Amino acid sequence: MLLALTMPPWDCEWLVWVAFVPVLAALWLWPSEEERRNATIIGGHSSGGGGGRLALGFIGFIWKFCRRLPPTPGYLFGLVFFLVSFNWISTVSIVGWILVCCYLALYPWGWGWFVACFNPRRLSAHPYLFSRHNLTAAGVVAAAWVAFEYLRSILLTGFGWNSAAIALHNNLPMIQIAEVTGSLGVSFMVVFVNAIFLATVRRFWEEILRGKVRAHFDFTLTMAGIVAIFLFGISRLQEAPAEANFKKIKVAAIQTNIPLARQRDKSFIPDLLAIHRDLTVTAAAGNPDLIVWPEASVPGGILLHWDTREFIEGLMEGGGFALMHGTLDGDPDGDYNAVALRDAAGGDWQIHHKIHLVPFGEFFPFRKAFERILPPVAAAVGLLIPGDFTAGKRWTIFDPGIEGVKIGPLICFEDTLGDLTRRFVLRGANLLINVTNDAWFLESPASRQHLAAARYRSIENRRPLVRAANTGVTCFIDTSGRVRRLESPEGSTFVRGYLLGEVLVPKPGTSLTFYSRHGEIFPIICLVLIASTLVMLVLRCVLKR
Repeated sequence: MLLALTMPPWDCEWLVWVAFVPVLAALWLWPSEEERRNATIIGGHSSGGGGGRLALGFIGFIWKFCRRLPPTPGYLFGLVFFLVSFNWISTVSIVGWILVCCYLALYPWGWGWFVACFNPRRLSAHPYLFSRHNLTAAGVVAAAWVAFEYLRSILLTGFGWNSAAIALHNNLPMIQIAEVTGSLGVSFMVVFVNAIFLATVRRFWEEILRGKVRAHFDFTLTMAGIVAIFLFGISRLQEAPAEANFKKIKVAAIQTNIPLARQRDKSFIPDLLAIHRDLTVTAAAGNPDLIVWPEASVPGGILLHWDTREFIEGLMEGGGFALMHGTLDGDPDGDYNAVALRDAAGGDWQIHHKIHLVPFGEFFPFRKAFERILPPVAAAVGLLIPGDFTAGKRWTIFDPGIEGVKIGPLICFEDTLGDLTRRFVLRGANLLINVTNDAWFLESPASRQHLAAARYRSIENRRPLVRAANTGVTCFIDTSGRVRRLESPEGSTFVRGYLLGEVLVPKPGTSLTFYSRHGEIFPIICLVLIASTLVMLVLRCVLKR
């Protein structure tokens, strides 16, 4: 619950520094069977009478009850966290919400299992009394969390939303380190601090019982590291962008705020086009270089329906702006969720096909296997997902006809995927544009969580990101993660309108960040470290026997 409260919309950021402490305590400090039988605590002191035994007995009952559920506290930790933070999935399907969360909780379960295996008390008689043990344990625990978050973001197409790093999305100084480590480096920092906090409290308790309290360098080094990361972030935020290294372009991002049911109503198509026309004509009065419509803004496909194509080309005629919008496309190989762009000069349409599809939204995983093994399930899902989109294969770079500007197009939740986004930057994109449609989840926290993840893409690559959402958060994100959003006077982001403003685009040849060049090398190192540690633990057990 503590970790869930750090996520949007609650944003209780400060809780993240202690959110992992309860589960770490359950995994590391819970008395062994022998210790519970003797009703003692570490250090050989009595539990303190009937009240202590009663409390220990009650906690033991709760523990035994939990042990009968899917194993280890890690699973319960993950299940509660995902059920609360992803409650917005229930707006589409309550059963889907529960099943998705039960699956996602397997990753914290794996982490919890590893943390229990790496219990410092198994490695030393008094582990918390030695700083080097505490630093080692904290590093391994944090690396394990990063490794499982990374696996969650890639397995079964991946769903890496609401990593621990998201808790700090508003704390810009603390997350600038993402240009080196990616967002998972911030997750490492958070879990490391939690582990050191727990170890420090436990050490003080042991030393008080022993009557000998002394200074230790583990807590000091951790705090010094946090200060260093903060100062690095401050220095990056204070760097004024040199105008010679940036090009100013004016962009208008359209938000239509049309409910999903109306988008799918064929009788609503004339009204849908009229809304886009009116917002575009109004925004064009501000002389933008580029206008962006959201995902699924054009009914049918721009290359498949001549009437829609003629409508857009007529709207652009003489406007002096490039237009980019979400659409559909198809060829003999399949149907695609796509985005299209036409430059101001009236050149050929440029098309990009979405690369990373949403499971159970844009395709039904293992559809043929279900049709053979569980036909009723396949039939039920088929009513919701009658057909599958095909994933795109190319990282297309758009040329909007604006000198020195190359666009990396991101569709839907692709702006939550760090490695996918950086591949556009490696291919020369210096402006990232995301077209999305969060209308599936009504006015839930989904759009705010989506934005929180997207901010890391700008920091990781030091490239600005323009987001055009049908409903949700239409905004501009600069290279440091600062957000300028479309809002009503009351502060709501669920409005119809457009955001018009200047965007600073790095000129071609601007140096790439470490993350852009090397990608997810940090979590891969963590994954290798954890695999090596597991091998060492297994060998140690074998040799003892």
